[in-house]
Amino acid sequence: MAGGRLWGAAARAVVVGGVLGAVWALAAAPVSDGLCHSSGDGADYGCLGVGLIFRPAGAIVGGLLGWVLLALVRVPRATRTAAAGFGVCVMLIWVQDYIGPFLRLSGQLTGDALILAAGYGLAHLLVAAETRPQVRVGVGIALLAVWPLSAMAQASTASGAEHRLLDTVSVPLLAPDVPGYRALYPMPTGVQNHSFEYLLLAKDTASDADDRDRHGLWVTVDPRPAGFAPPQRCDAEQGSALSHLSPCTPVAADVWRVQRDGRRWYIVQPPGRDDVVVMATDGPAVPENDVLAMAADLRLRTADFFGDGH
Repeated sequence: MAGGRLWGAAARAVVVGGVLGAVWALAAAPVSDGLCHSSGDGADYGCLGVGLIFRPAGAIVGGLLGWVLLALVRVPRATRTAAAGFGVCVMLIWVQDYIGPFLRLSGQLTGDALILAAGYGLAHLLVAAETRPQVRVGVGIALLAVWPLSAMAQASTASGAEHRLLDTVSVPLLAPDVPGYRALYPMPTGVQNHSFEYLLLAKDTASDADDRDRHGLWVTVDPRPAGFAPPQRCDAEQGSALSHLSPCTPVAADVWRVQRDGRRWYIVQPPGRDDVVVMATDGPAVPENDVLAMAADLRLRTADFFGDGH
């Protein structure tokens, strides 16, 4: 009997949450967006004002309306359910960007309604007197797991998008695997993604360090330009990594160097390939022996070989 009352009250809380979500999607969000972009006299609050004042105020009003509706449909502990529902819904809305694509079966209305319905239903399970401790703990753990799971989903989505982007590159993903360095931030470059770029950074240097260009090398893989004939002619058309790099000095087999204004470029012609690899670094922090080791170890890699800096 107690279990029936619990689930009946939880179902009514779900309905209340769904109604609040529908009201927010149909009224509050469009009104705030309209204010953000309005230009009439005295009506231009600006997007910052909407974000700092209108949306939080709308959320508070929605929470109070939720409390009234919960009381009207006779949900036990309506005040506690409303307070917990507000917190749970804020948590779920925070990860809406990650779970939204799976929920918005019919657009914004469906997404908001489902999120708030789930939030109020779970909130009532947390505060109801009939809820067994095991259920309350399980719901709490599930809610706390939302943040790390959403972060994992974001990382997986970003990784998948990065891999798909690298599939469009028309040159091979050539990179070295040299101790003490890691390959980060791979990206297509050039017209129609005909080139490929990434950062080779010393492992003891933070990926967001201000001086990372002094402790690493930006590497570009380009198609070998017509007329490429080092050391007399090492450059290519404007916009390429090889622009204005002539003449160049041989430093090893199939490796040439240009040094100018404290910056060094190393041009590598991998044996048996129709591509040219250019490695550029600022200052003397990266030893030339390390660069030559990288040049000798250029191999075809998969997208999984490259990191994102985290």
